[in-house]
Amino acid sequence: AERFEVSGMAKIKQCLSATTLHSTGMLTVEGDINGEEVRSEGMIHCSGLLNCEKLDIYCIGGCKLNEVGAAAISVKEQSWNISKLVGMFMPELTRLSANVMEGDEIYLENCDVKVVRGRNIKLGKNCHIDTLEYSGTFEKDEASSVQNLVKTNA
Repeated sequence: AERFEVSGMAKIKQCLSATTLHSTGMLTVEGDINGEEVRSEGMIHCSGLLNCEKLDIYCIGGCKLNEVGAAAISVKEQSWNISKLVGMFMPELTRLSANVMEGDEIYLENCDVKVVRGRNIKLGKNCHIDTLEYSGTFEKDEASSVQNLVKTNA
């Protein structure tokens, strides 16, 4: 599709390709997601590869991604008051978890990721990363942790 919008809930049992994808609510894709610009406000689950140029996620509800490949990745905590209230009692519902995230410019908040690879990476609050590889700049909030930090020459 040229433009794919979800307001509410959608479950795609195969792959989803759209130039622009905007989801408000809950989007579940059991295959890959391909597009130029992907924006999610709410919950997003993708069991395949999420591949795009620009990825913006405002997480409210648990988000789960297998692999992400994008030029620019931004994952931020939703600023709604209800999100903060839910996070106080059930913090797992305001986090994003992923196996692999790769991009040129990466900004993450409230994420649990096994492997992050990129050029310039900034970790905001409450990130837990197993392995982080960067070739440009790296910044980390004191409330985040990285088990294995690797500076590459790529």
